[in-house]
Amino acid sequence: MEWPKQWTVLVSQANTLEALASVMNDWYDSVRLDTDLRACTGFENCMQCGDWDSAKASIERTYGTWDRPHRGALEILNAAIHNKRALRLNSSQTILPVLQQQSRNRRG
Repeated sequence: MEWPKQWTVLVSQANTLEALASVMNDWYDSVRLDTDLRACTGFENCMQCGDWDSAKASIERTYGTWDRPHRGALEILNAAIHNKRALRLNSSQTILPVLQQQSRNRRG
């Protein structure tokens, strides 16, 4: 399996927001010295803050959306963004019924 695909699989398989953040921190540590990514305005700050949408946008602004050398980084960030949304949706679907029941119980 090639490098970007390994990270994409790891990102996609993270089953909690904490696990996803950990995988993305590990990925960022592995690419932190990549001079091309460091040249993207705001990339480092976005990654340090966990703002993967903005980190992806900084690569796209600098190199375009289909720049072959950076396609792997864009795919990994895309997978992270997608999984983060899915995990948040699952979390809210799990918590929402509990909150609704608590609200009903309070009303009597």
